[in-house]
Amino acid sequence: MRQRTDTGDRETIALATSPDGLNWETINPDVIARDSHDYAPHHWHSPSSFLDPQTDKVYFFVGASSASCQDVNYQGCVAMAVGDRHSSSPTVLPPVLLQLAGNAGLSAFGRIDRPQVIFANRQYYLTFSCPSDRLHPDWRSRLVPRRLSESSMFCYVSDAITGPYRPFPEEEPFVWGSERTRLERSGVFLDTPKVSYLSVAITPILNC
Repeated sequence: MRQRTDTGDRETIALATSPDGLNWETINPDVIARDSHDYAPHHWHSPSSFLDPQTDKVYFFVGASSASCQDVNYQGCVAMAVGDRHSSSPTVLPPVLLQLAGNAGLSAFGRIDRPQVIFANRQYYLTFSCPSDRLHPDWRSRLVPRRLSESSMFCYVSDAITGPYRPFPEEEPFVWGSERTRLERSGVFLDTPKVSYLSVAITPILNC
């Protein structure tokens, strides 16, 4: 949700409950509180949750801005928070993903939307999207042009849920086929128990 403050608007992640899915009551307007040491105030949105089968902890992935990147145009990162199954106040951790670009210590992404994780083959696959015009020029120059569109989803992989995450595949770190869906800032879901991963447009991205 967006809150107005004396210094301008800021994004927060709220907790709400509903008896019927139509009428909602906000319980906590800032349930995953941004840590100003690690995160700048520009973005704090698009949370997703993941119950890790390895640790039985609930991890949250958040589109955020890194405080370590001085240029507000290139601060995009993925924040992480963790709690147990019944936690009402997850602990915010340092960024789980901050892809740098150029020589000034800036993020490759101006904004990160809809980060989420899928577990398969004992690895964690982190996907997210970024508006095409918000990519750092240095990072854009390394990417394959045919994989870039407004619907492209980036893909990173790690052996541990807390990272480090590396581009996957290394040369073309995208959800395969996402550039053709025309569904901007879409997500990924698990289609079958046999671990077939699909984008919202039913496009295979991993053959596990």
